[in-house]
Amino acid sequence: MKSTSNLKYAVLVLSCDKNSDLWPTFFQLFFKYWEDRLPKVYLGTNFAKFYDDRVTTVNSKLIDNWSTELDIILEQISEDYVLMILEDYFIYKRVNVDSVELALNSMNTRNACFFRLACFPKKYNLLWPSTIVDQENKIFELNLNSEYLLNLQIGIWKKSVLKDLLVLGESPWQFEINASNRYRKLSFKTLAFQETPGINYVHGPITYLSGALTKGVIMRDSIRLCKRENVSFEPFPNRKVETSFEEAVRIFYISLPIKLRKVFDFLNKKLNLLFRKMK
Repeated sequence: MKSTSNLKYAVLVLSCDKNSDLWPTFFQLFFKYWEDRLPKVYLGTNFAKFYDDRVTTVNSKLIDNWSTELDIILEQISEDYVLMILEDYFIYKRVNVDSVELALNSMNTRNACFFRLACFPKKYNLLWPSTIVDQENKIFELNLNSEYLLNLQIGIWKKSVLKDLLVLGESPWQFEINASNRYRKLSFKTLAFQETPGINYVHGPITYLSGALTKGVIMRDSIRLCKRENVSFEPFPNRKVETSFEEAVRIFYISLPIKLRKVFDFLNKKLNLLFRKMK
């Protein structure tokens, strides 16, 4: 698969000052594995700056809410498309730039405004029913009734539409749900590559650890990854680290079938509401 693109796109690493301890590790891995045809790289954050000649820091110059800050950051990016990556998505395999550029071209020809580059294990297809639109390159169009039709896993966005979808004041979690609903009313498409059978982790053109942080807590597998890759990882001293028991519970939860996880999530939500009422 060989592709080149004349479309202008940039990488936007979206972060915030309170997670600046992750930046050195993120970029060590990023530049290790993105080896050729590197587009312009932006780091979007509040006030802080990352000092690397390969990275352009873009500041929102306020600490408010996710959507408002992102809107200000996007205003300062000139490229038409942005490949958005969150700062705790640690890349650990060579980036397939041909596939990234193929995705970009496919967006342009198929009237798509979001191309999810992250491929998930087959069981997640229950969340994302789809129809194949390019058999040769294994590109699918997500059905409009897909859950999280738009999401914040690594993907390419048409910048103008992403800006239009933002509602100031929304959190990233609200955006994934509410923006998906707003997007369904438009005539645009969401595309994705088919997952590779038998692979049980997030993969695709950009293979990465999906979340070195969870609610500010360092995940144990991110520490192991950095040791394996021989890159430094020095989070803030006050960061909590996931316990071995918490990791075991998380892995068990992830291993559950999607339908069973939905039941678990529903019961957990109901119990949390009950406990709050009892307080």
